[in-house]
Amino acid sequence: MDKGWIELYYQPIYQVNHPKLTGFECLARWNDPKRGLLTPSMFVTVLEQYHLVGLLDHYILEKICQETPLRKKRGFGDIPISYNVSRDDFNYTDVFDEVYKTTTKYGIDHHLINIEITESAFSDDPEFIGQQVKRFRNAGFHVWMDDFGSEYSSLGTLQIMDVNLVKLDIRFLCACKQNQEDPRAVNLLTSTIQLLKALGLHTLCEGVESKNQLEILKAAGCEKAQGFYLGKPQRLEDIQTK
Repeated sequence: MDKGWIELYYQPIYQVNHPKLTGFECLARWNDPKRGLLTPSMFVTVLEQYHLVGLLDHYILEKICQETPLRKKRGFGDIPISYNVSRDDFNYTDVFDEVYKTTTKYGIDHHLINIEITESAFSDDPEFIGQQVKRFRNAGFHVWMDDFGSEYSSLGTLQIMDVNLVKLDIRFLCACKQNQEDPRAVNLLTSTIQLLKALGLHTLCEGVESKNQLEILKAAGCEKAQGFYLGKPQRLEDIQTK
């Protein structure tokens, strides 16, 4: 991080019903001069093991803020940015305070930052995380529940958590493979999306890898989507504007 080898990669988020860019998720990539490009799976688990992942999360936010002028220059100035905050961050620091101070330092509008918190964090300590969500929401940030349906799903948690959006885990679409969909998997995905909408929550599904999967999401009423079919993570300067 000190040498700037960890870079931001932007993965686009699109509206499902209209081919309109609606956001980016910022992901970490370690561009090592000797080992080449390293994905988060190759180094984040080590940081988590030693309770240092908070350093990476704050670094990513700092880079997001620093690249704001470049995003404006590329025509993405009003496009919201989302990034992940680890459950471990809340154990060792005041996450809200750090985010608030950093965005204030760079003059970033709060409504352009989406805080993604994993579903497991909500399940581990719903009362505490719920309080943190309210702090972010009251300050104008948006909060997303990430990886919903991965393994900790709780409908009771959804009912009490005041998040803006629920991000469906990639496993929902993995069962809906092109030309060989499992009807039960499609029905589960559709029912889950309809339930979330009934609770007044916006929906996003990740892992879209084909036109067929996108059509399934459209039929199910999902609002937003991301995945390799829609766009792979890229450095900001490599993103095509058309």
